[in-house]
Amino acid sequence: LLLRDRSWVSEGQDITCWGNGAPGPLSLIGYTQSMKFRVVIEYDREVRSFAAYCPELPGCASAGDSEAEAHRNIKEAIELYLQPSAIDLPEDATLAEITFG
Repeated sequence: LLLRDRSWVSEGQDITCWGNGAPGPLSLIGYTQSMKFRVVIEYDREVRSFAAYCPELPGCASAGDSEAEAHRNIKEAIELYLQPSAIDLPEDATLAEITFG
């Protein structure tokens, strides 16, 4: 589900962005290309588990009992971190996307 005109629509539906009184097209919110993120995985001797975090995404962290589990868990944490969430926009605001690369 994606945000459209302050309501949610299913992916694949047409989306129009209404901002400053002027309608305009807005592509689906999501990622269409692969992205790479650095991940730091450290063993914590005190709790006997592995901690994992992504330096580029503040607050995106996870853990696991093994290094492999920590790797799987941080991958899921990054996916959840990047998912669009509801945004309460003021009446005169416009929601837009910026593409890099």
